[in-house]
Amino acid sequence: MKLGIVALTLATLAVPARAQDTGMKLMGLVMRCPAISSDGKHVALYSMAGSTEPGSKTSLAVFSAAGKLEQRIGVVPPATDAAKAEAAATKIVKLLDDGGYKRMSRVARASEDRQKLTYSTKLTSEDVELEVVVKNRKVTITGTRAGTALAPVTVKLGAKDGTCKKAEAYDLANTQAGYDPKTQLFAFSVQAEEARSVCGAHDFVVTLRAP
Repeated sequence: MKLGIVALTLATLAVPARAQDTGMKLMGLVMRCPAISSDGKHVALYSMAGSTEPGSKTSLAVFSAAGKLEQRIGVVPPATDAAKAEAAATKIVKLLDDGGYKRMSRVARASEDRQKLTYSTKLTSEDVELEVVVKNRKVTITGTRAGTALAPVTVKLGAKDGTCKKAEAYDLANTQAGYDPKTQLFAFSVQAEEARSVCGAHDFVVTLRAP
């Protein structure tokens, strides 16, 4: 379990019961994501990045199937403002329920190599095998599907690493990634770390196609 999720869990302790209930609801939302809508046109990720909402530390990011960010619902920690946290959690639950969102196929990690700001990991899901490399603020994805090579995909990290003063490492949490075999969409977050804590995230939805 990643530090960002641990922090979310700890934030529900030693606080009023209402905040604890909201924290558990948010944990449930983390487990539901990444999720794809019933029409296959939208993907929702629970991100360790905040939004423009003052005080938000995490958020739900909704992408189109083309990989364009359409909306981001910021979540203020329950221990900071229980009312705002509850309102955001309720809004997110409604969005996922109304859109018929279902959890994407889970992603397993085969290996990873962390070299400060250069990071690589090998992942598997369904019949897909991937290698994801983060280097020079670019993310490159190569791999195969049922033994057939996929076209390489390259995306760029945003200009800022969240609230990090200076990111010390990057990471991809496989438990917060998902793959949909029907649409071939791959959803994931590259998390930025400082002092061994997650302080930002870059969220992506890409299509894995054969050349």
